[in-house]
Amino acid sequence: TGIAPRIVKIENHPNIELMLSSEVEGLSGSAGNFTLTVSGKQINVESVVLAPGYDVFDTIPKSYAIGHPNVVPALEFEGMLRACTAGETGKLLRPSDGKPVKRIGFIKCVGSRGTENELCSSACCGFTAKEAWEVKERFPEMDVYIFYMDIRVFGRDEELVAKLKDRYGVHYIRSRVPEVLPEDGTLIVKYENLETGEIERLELDLVVLAVGLLPSKTIGRLAEIMGVKTDEYGYIGTSLTNPLETNVPGILACGTATAPMKVRESVAQASGAALKAALFSEKTGMIPGQEERKFIDVADKPPKIGVFICGCEGEVSECLNIPAVVERVQQLKGVASVNGETKTMKEAMEAIESGIVDQGLNRIVVAGSSPRAYEELFRDACARAGLNPYLMEMVNLREQCAWVHGKEDAMTAAFAQIAMAVERARLLDPIPIERYPVIPKAVVVGGGVAGMNAALDIAHAGYEVYLVEKEPELGGGLRAVTELQSGNKASDVLNEFVGKIKDNEKIKVYTRARLEDVRGRAGSFRARITGEGLDEEIDFGAAVLATGAREVVPEGSYGYGIEKNVITQSDFGKMLAQGTVDATTIVMIQDGIPGHRSKYSSIEVVSNALKAKELKPDANVFVLYQDMRTYGKWEVLYKEARERGVIFLRYHEGRLPDYKNGILSVYDVIFNDEIQIKPDLVVLSPAMLPADENEQLSTMFMVPLKHGFFLEEQERPKLVLTPVDTVNEGVFICGSAVYPTMIDESLALSSAAASRASVLLAKNFLETPGIVSVVDEDICSGCGVCVELCPVDAIELVEEPVSAVTFGVMTVLSGEKRVARVVEGCIGCGSCAAYCPSSAISLQNFKDRLVFAQLDYM
Repeated sequence: TGIAPRIVKIENHPNIELMLSSEVEGLSGSAGNFTLTVSGKQINVESVVLAPGYDVFDTIPKSYAIGHPNVVPALEFEGMLRACTAGETGKLLRPSDGKPVKRIGFIKCVGSRGTENELCSSACCGFTAKEAWEVKERFPEMDVYIFYMDIRVFGRDEELVAKLKDRYGVHYIRSRVPEVLPEDGTLIVKYENLETGEIERLELDLVVLAVGLLPSKTIGRLAEIMGVKTDEYGYIGTSLTNPLETNVPGILACGTATAPMKVRESVAQASGAALKAALFSEKTGMIPGQEERKFIDVADKPPKIGVFICGCEGEVSECLNIPAVVERVQQLKGVASVNGETKTMKEAMEAIESGIVDQGLNRIVVAGSSPRAYEELFRDACARAGLNPYLMEMVNLREQCAWVHGKEDAMTAAFAQIAMAVERARLLDPIPIERYPVIPKAVVVGGGVAGMNAALDIAHAGYEVYLVEKEPELGGGLRAVTELQSGNKASDVLNEFVGKIKDNEKIKVYTRARLEDVRGRAGSFRARITGEGLDEEIDFGAAVLATGAREVVPEGSYGYGIEKNVITQSDFGKMLAQGTVDATTIVMIQDGIPGHRSKYSSIEVVSNALKAKELKPDANVFVLYQDMRTYGKWEVLYKEARERGVIFLRYHEGRLPDYKNGILSVYDVIFNDEIQIKPDLVVLSPAMLPADENEQLSTMFMVPLKHGFFLEEQERPKLVLTPVDTVNEGVFICGSAVYPTMIDESLALSSAAASRASVLLAKNFLETPGIVSVVDEDICSGCGVCVELCPVDAIELVEEPVSAVTFGVMTVLSGEKRVARVVEGCIGCGSCAAYCPSSAISLQNFKDRLVFAQLDYM
């Protein structure tokens, strides 16, 4: 799974003491000098981060037939999908009778947005869509139905939902399912058809319940021990402008400890909280991996191969006869030592280091778990023992042998794969690893709230920051806001940030400026800052892109720009703050403008509707919408607005409201009728567009865009654990530059970006990547195909002198030829090697002879 490599790193990190099955019992002291009592053990710490996770709603009503074997919660369904992968047929089967599932239904909002739990769980719409996508990818013939109240997804998840509807034929049915009935071996779902107003029945083989998230049951006790406040819903109390800090200095909170949220947001908060927690510490120990390393010279030595087969805590040893495999591997040519006795990864690493130091092994083959999870750690073990880390080869016995074969077949497959790895290891060459110094400075592009927060956090970590803003003043989109949803005046928040920026000696601010001519690599970039009378060259080690987003309403949309009574939500917010609203009938139109919808759009609409009712209780306030995206705790605002008399009218995306001659017409899908309103004021929710400079920054920093917004680094499987990292190491993204978002999420993302940047800047040096492309200039034709293909512009064509005739010790040079040369920034993707028409390019550690050695064995 996507989290496995992180768990492995935590278990083996020298600076992390893992205390499982432990309980926090007490806390004393203050920030920078806490004494924490954990299961009777006292620990001195400078700060505390609270991340106790969540619990799931477990009192599911009997009307959902929860006791029936074919009705399962979403987490249990994920286990069923994994199990059917390893099953004999590969089919998804009904637990009740083992028959294949042909029709499956997903019911959302079970245990959320109701009387038992009035909050939205934020994550359910997204993970339901991903589970439905996996079902349709693996079982295209299966009919999939999703019952929902609102679809609360943004960005990539929003695109996935559209794809499920249009390409995969998934049936999205807007209805809160009241009942699931077991009947004649199947399940009958009763629901209201909103188009006809009648109760309908749908026969299904399997029903999956998207169960709501609740605060962890441990939060109450933790809060009492720590002295931190909780809110009325049982979550740890933070604020919109300080989303990571509790009321107790030195105690931070993150993830679902503060509100229901997705993994992406949880990871971002955790990264930001880690940086803020670290700032309370005065320790300056060496970062692991920064120690000086010298490698054994193996150039003239014959291969002496050590093979280490790990039992992986039973995951391999219980399905594979390891002693029998060891006996056969010992017979392979060049194998000097075979160890099949290690049971854990830690034991395997210790055995490897001992084998290199005590037995003189100069090639290593590790057979056990997935390289994706463990390769980096095993390479580090080799390096610590003095062996070049690229003289190691890995074999995945767990996923590729033990989990997919019976014992006999697994042993045959295991030996074959290990033998192929030995053949490859015999031909491995040490790859030179060069180190270059890190420039301990950062540049932040964008002076909005996200950019200012990132700059402040990096500066507080002790590094100089260049803050570049294109406008005359700092503030970004916050300057257009009068009041935040929390009630804070936007000007107060803005002035506080700007004041802190001006008072910080480590931050140098450039306004009316742009960043140009970026070059270099992680830890060592160079660029120019230009502007009015300004042209300055800067060096920096990391960059944070926080360019924000901009609102747009096309001229003429619903009369905007023509009719004086048609305004935007920002304009309406200013009117509310000034108390100048004199309209008695107010219509707000959400989702009616083509473009990207911000995550705060629905929240802003509902918040302003409530303020309008508070200002003028007798006013008629209508909200026209497609989906009300008041996720998380903001669901309470939606409920309050309905109770205060705000009228919500839902329309279909294919039938937008129409405003002509002072009459606004909308076809409401609940009433199944057209409703006409004569408004005094029409308030539009603008669409959001990316910043104009994103295109140029994308090219300079080699960070891809999607719909104009910066794209985070892609991970496999699709679990976003790097929400602020990009494909270009050393370049980080945050705030609305990624997707238009709320201020609390912008602040959390910017702190996360600052955290990731500070980790890089804290290093004295970085190492050049080992697996990069190399060019054989003797056979390179200089055609330039590789230059065009390279996604990171790491190849250039150069002129080289050509040797014509050699007389004794003298060479006469005649003419020049063009050849390709790999420069800084190669990411080792191998595209150039695959397309080179003259086969002049190869990838280090993946040269043809290494691959052929494996194939020849087969």
